[in-house]
Amino acid sequence: TGSILFAATSDLSHYQNYEETLRRDKIILKCIEKMDTYELRRSLEENKINMCGYECVATTMDLSRAAGATSGMIRRYDTSTSGDGNYENVVGYAGVCFV
Repeated sequence: TGSILFAATSDLSHYQNYEETLRRDKIILKCIEKMDTYELRRSLEENKINMCGYECVATTMDLSRAAGATSGMIRRYDTSTSGDGNYENVVGYAGVCFV
């Protein structure tokens, strides 16, 4: 059988300082690893995290689950600090595969 590829793109948390970005992104990525869309939405609201592409990521998690995936595997995590050196207004990014 052939492979299926679903793709979504989103920044993680936006425009916090570096430490707060790491804290918030850890919350987001924990939910994504578990493929738990309910917990992801709840965590975003409870922690006031601005993740611009929540719907795309949640849909991709649901489609991946329907195709047989059971967990998310973080392939890479980084922040905008790596590119611009700004530790005050940081954006988080991650590459995740659902397997």
